[in-house]
Amino acid sequence: MRRVPRRRPPQYVWFGLLFAVLIGASFWAVDRLGPGRRTTSVGAAFFHDSVTFEVIVDACNGDPQLVDLDESTDEVRIRVVSWHPGYVDGGDDCLDQLEVTLTEPLGDRRLVDATRATKSGSTAWTSDGRQ
Repeated sequence: MRRVPRRRPPQYVWFGLLFAVLIGASFWAVDRLGPGRRTTSVGAAFFHDSVTFEVIVDACNGDPQLVDLDESTDEVRIRVVSWHPGYVDGGDDCLDQLEVTLTEPLGDRRLVDATRATKSGSTAWTSDGRQ
């Protein structure tokens, strides 16, 4: 039985594939690292009383908005979105504040930043401000 030699794809196929990967990576980087409105991590929480607190978010003049407030018996999860100018525009020169009001007093429940909770570990605060 005669063995048929394996044909290697022409070089232009490899260059085309590399070009497609680079274009895809560029679109991902512009979408992920460029300007836009996206979830913002909470840096700190300061309680005014048992139902009202203020969060400091990692954005600068980004018009932060509370998009998710999930109150359960053992924790309160919040998710904040804010405008980010992109990493090259100096967007972390200041911090934004956002006031949040709960439907029931926080009590023994923990306040959890839902943005960080989905990543490694979670950041949580208690009603006395301890992390």
